[in-house]
Amino acid sequence: MDLKDEAVSLMSAALRDLKAQRVADGMRRLCGGLESLRATATPEAWTHFARDVFPTLEHPLIRLIHRDPMTRRAYEKPRGYPGDPGLFDYLYGLAAPDPETDPIAAAVCSCVSSSSGARSIRHRKTAIAETLGALSDARLRVWSVGCGYLRELDDLEQGTGLEYEAFHAHDHDSLSIEYVSARFPQLDLRHASIADGIGGIRRPTGIDFAYSVGITDGLPQEDARRLARSMFDSLRPGGTLFLANVATGFSERGYLETFMQWFPHYRDEAAMNDLAALFPHERIAGRSV
Repeated sequence: MDLKDEAVSLMSAALRDLKAQRVADGMRRLCGGLESLRATATPEAWTHFARDVFPTLEHPLIRLIHRDPMTRRAYEKPRGYPGDPGLFDYLYGLAAPDPETDPIAAAVCSCVSSSSGARSIRHRKTAIAETLGALSDARLRVWSVGCGYLRELDDLEQGTGLEYEAFHAHDHDSLSIEYVSARFPQLDLRHASIADGIGGIRRPTGIDFAYSVGITDGLPQEDARRLARSMFDSLRPGGTLFLANVATGFSERGYLETFMQWFPHYRDEAAMNDLAALFPHERIAGRSV
């Protein structure tokens, strides 16, 4: 069988599981099977299948899974890109399927929200919030690039809050900036495209903590290096740069690239270290990946 036939056979088996109310089993079968197909195909064959062939398929499993509002949102890209803040709210547990959502589709949403990739996204939000909490000080200067809805601040608001001198936030999505501006009017918010973020953004200076929790996912290596260097140059002596990126080894890449049509730039430890290639090494006190 060719790649398309194997995928159709896999989806038919997963569909039987879902219709029998074995949703978790069916999703494990589907995600594991897609990952196996991805691993055994050549990169060119898989890319062609995922980008060009899969969107033309009319399998009933695709229609059923796209009733899950989170997967459908990634696939349809209402804001023009797959990982918008509305999607992340599902992963953070801040959004849920409507009560009238098909029970099987709602269970699919729960399975996707429990995946290893979803857990890592929640972990990085928590890590940012904990770092900000530890640094909280009336003299603290922060820069968030690709800020989304700044949900990490929600964790702090539930605790002791955050003290700072300046908090700069940039995002290419004007709707995200509008949302955050309404909730946190005291922040310095700027609307800027990814391209602007590489070269044209007005970079703040004297920053203690500069961070991005996914903007490099959408950038090829050279552009990600340039953005990382721009963020590094914003730091004052003793400052910290935090970058989070989708890792190469998580087990739902096949699902991400087919049912969600989401193609991030995955990075392993070596690729993350390479983002610092343009940094002046004499200014680096330490790094951790």
